[in-house]
Amino acid sequence: AWDGLVHRERSFFGVLRVTEREAEPMGRRSLTSGSTVHGIQLLGEQARHVPTAYYGRATAIGLWLAHRAHAPARRVGVVGLGVGTLATYGRAGDRFRFYEIDPAVARIARDEGRFSYLRESRATVEVVIGDGRLALVDEQRRGDGGPRFDLLVLDAFTSDAIPVHLLTREAFAVYAAALAPDGVLAAHVSNRHFDLMPLIARQGFEAGLSSLFVESAHAPALHSHRAQWVLLVRDADALLRMETALRRRARAMGLPRSHLAITRPLRDEVASLPVWTDDYSDLLGLLRPK
Repeated sequence: AWDGLVHRERSFFGVLRVTEREAEPMGRRSLTSGSTVHGIQLLGEQARHVPTAYYGRATAIGLWLAHRAHAPARRVGVVGLGVGTLATYGRAGDRFRFYEIDPAVARIARDEGRFSYLRESRATVEVVIGDGRLALVDEQRRGDGGPRFDLLVLDAFTSDAIPVHLLTREAFAVYAAALAPDGVLAAHVSNRHFDLMPLIARQGFEAGLSSLFVESAHAPALHSHRAQWVLLVRDADALLRMETALRRRARAMGLPRSHLAITRPLRDEVASLPVWTDDYSDLLGLLRPK
């Protein structure tokens, strides 16, 4: 039997496991599918509100949300629920909408009491069951054009089964249409098998978005895994301000300068990559060398 296993079930999309580990000074509960970690929550009255793993305070997404902590109420969309870790950054007045294709994941994260990020968030939290791209299209086809997100997070690329339809030119046109004028598209691209950053940058340029690639180091004291994120915005001039804000926030948290590796992909650097469309993709071309 799996050591620490408290729940296991098979859904259409794979085998989900909830495990617990007792560790000093605190325990943790995790949701995994195969070798892919969908989220970790620390146990204990105070610790359970701490964001962890690829969404910890020392990651690009954590640093950016902390930098924007005093901004007006924001609308945040997230394609890929996991255990809802990002909801812990929600403030009163914020609205977080998660899109999750696997009903079993949503049930574990929301309904069974195994994880509390969603129900304890200060924000108003919604979970939409279904394919994120199709749900966004459906919302945009309604009379008001659907929500305009200040932050739209793509978090469906960490496993070895990449949902190609979320990476095409047509998909990025949907994401761009879902953003507020100064909104940020954030793609989580940590992956052992595929290097998605150049493709994300290429597709971003096709949609009128410029990119910042941010890799953060492991920060155990802040419960943050090594993580790779791509942040995309319409205003290319804003990228320097974003980089400055991320570095300033990292310094304020006592992190070394080497903690962040930030690069700005230029159009010419990724122009040789073929544009993925709903009719063409080349996942094998993105495999990392062994």
